[in-house]
Amino acid sequence: MRRYTKEQLLYFLKKYYKTNKKTPTAQEINKNKRYPSCSTYAKRFGGWNAALKKAGLKPNVKRRYTKGELVNALKQFFEQQGRVPRTTDLKKNKWLASYTTYRKYFGGWKQVLLEAKLLGKTEIKNLKDFL
Repeated sequence: MRRYTKEQLLYFLKKYYKTNKKTPTAQEINKNKRYPSCSTYAKRFGGWNAALKKAGLKPNVKRRYTKGELVNALKQFFEQQGRVPRTTDLKKNKWLASYTTYRKYFGGWKQVLLEAKLLGKTEIKNLKDFL
């Protein structure tokens, strides 16, 4: 696993902005394998939006999600962390939508995990086996 300095992380955000003429979204950064994941930014800066602000970029405010985006975010968490996300992870990982958002779209946490096909999954001991 590569470790980036804060300066390197900010460089990537500014580079994305310069190339694409827009502030990147967490989903765009995560789709682009040439960039560190948004969870890396969140860990180093205390949140995705905090990283954007530190880079001098205006944070994207997204108030509406599709069910697919919400499910994909949880699947990504599972792939990155090697375990099923818990509701407490939603507060710790600012790139994930809030529990209230998930409840609004799915009715409850169990329904979310069912939709994401994560209910009953166990921890992944070796991420290479999963990928």
